[in-house]
Amino acid sequence: MSVSDCLHSNNLRDAIRASALLVPEEIMTSPDNSVELVRDKKWTVRVTAYGSTLTFPFEAESYARSYADGQAFRLGVQVAELKRCG
Repeated sequence: MSVSDCLHSNNLRDAIRASALLVPEEIMTSPDNSVELVRDKKWTVRVTAYGSTLTFPFEAESYARSYADGQAFRLGVQVAELKRCG
């Protein structure tokens, strides 16, 4: 099945797999890209893309997780979950 076929199918899983093929491999394995979900009193998502880090605060866990998942997908990395102590 080609990328075009997957993107035009009704199967969302196939479309996601096909779009993952479009991410250059050097980005997927780059140490300059990461997504961290930090749980403290509030939820924080820390996104490092191409060496620059931005932090996004969230009140709700569901919004933080959704944003982190989207950024991780975009950058081709896994979400690292951290809990601040103290």
